[in-house]
Amino acid sequence: FLNREEDELRDLGEDFRARNGFLEPRRNDVFVQRPEALMELFVLLARDEALRGVTAATIRSIRDHLYLVNAEFRSNPQVNEYFLELLRQPEGIYTQLRRMNRYGLLAAYIPAFGNIVGRMQYDLFHVYTVDQHTQFVVRNLRRFAYGKYRERFPHSRKVFKRIAKPELLYLAAIFHDIAKGRGGQHAELGAVDAEVFCEGLDIEPAERKMVVWLVRNHLLMSQTSQRKDLSDPLNIQEFAEEVGNTRYLDHLYLLTVAD
Repeated sequence: FLNREEDELRDLGEDFRARNGFLEPRRNDVFVQRPEALMELFVLLARDEALRGVTAATIRSIRDHLYLVNAEFRSNPQVNEYFLELLRQPEGIYTQLRRMNRYGLLAAYIPAFGNIVGRMQYDLFHVYTVDQHTQFVVRNLRRFAYGKYRERFPHSRKVFKRIAKPELLYLAAIFHDIAKGRGGQHAELGAVDAEVFCEGLDIEPAERKMVVWLVRNHLLMSQTSQRKDLSDPLNIQEFAEEVGNTRYLDHLYLLTVAD
């Protein structure tokens, strides 16, 4: 990270700066001294639209310091707060999650996610690897928030406006297929993973419960609509009783469309 006079530098807090529009640590030992800076970096990227990415040296440094992402890192309240803050940003969520995955941090931070990186799905419905599909689900949820997609997803746009905390939807999207390839019911196994992960986040118990429910039941609406007779009131009643309330219904609807 040598300073060259011709470079345009801009400070971004104590540990980072922008060099010609690209983010980099201000010191070579930033990640060693503050491992949580590995997560903070992506929050800064999402928050600052002027940033075009990270320097090549920083990408190498992130990968070289993935050994710091251990149990202590994953249980660090500051790390988890940074991750939640990323999911709460008005812009850049999908872009930064994709970047985190590309640099290896997402799989290191959520070990179960590492099991689906590059995993193919041999069926008639999926043409992408599981991790790519998961990222696209997040991207689709983000599109519901943007006005430029209102003509393509008019009803989803209306429903999305009722969602108070979209970060809960993104958490459900990240975990909905995370147990693919492990054998057994992936929705059930994924719900367990989601519950364990969300216990480390500063969210309300009721919010954690809904994320887990969404992961466990992310196929409920699609299977009901495609495989059951919707003219039979018993099927509608069974679905309504399973969902329970309109808050869960709104979240399940959006996750289903995005999926």
